[in-house]
Amino acid sequence: MYSRKPSPFRLYLVSSCSYCERVVIAACKKGIEIEVANAATIRDPPPWFYSNNPEGIVPVLRHKGKVCDAIREISFKNRLTGNVTLLALELTKAEKMLKSPFYSGKELGLPDIVLYPFIQRLYMIRKIIHDDFLAKVFAGYYPKLLDWFNRMRTLPEVVIN
Repeated sequence: MYSRKPSPFRLYLVSSCSYCERVVIAACKKGIEIEVANAATIRDPPPWFYSNNPEGIVPVLRHKGKVCDAIREISFKNRLTGNVTLLALELTKAEKMLKSPFYSGKELGLPDIVLYPFIQRLYMIRKIIHDDFLAKVFAGYYPKLLDWFNRMRTLPEVVIN
């Protein structure tokens, strides 16, 4: 839920960043309205931008005047279920782990939100270089992962992003 009006949550992001995208998807899933600011336009970030964020990397979530860990703040707001260890697994393990429509079970959860932007970028890169990776490799070796990816692409939380 992108919002141009004031919100207690202000997210500084770069639209092409997968880490930023997962925070936006999680916020939409939880119905959390966030005010979005394009961090790419900030030439000289103010001192608060670096509080709890010494590297000055995005996404940066400001809540009630304080900078906080964006994915942690969003994910613990009403607690999305699941674990994030999926990111460290290779595709074969990911395929075997997918026993329901989503990694979190019957509904979208944190593991799906964390993984999707990376698979989506892989898909986009392969499309740009005219490689039929998803159709050939995923369909043949990872059919459940391909179904999951196609399901994720149709979710309102993902489509509006």
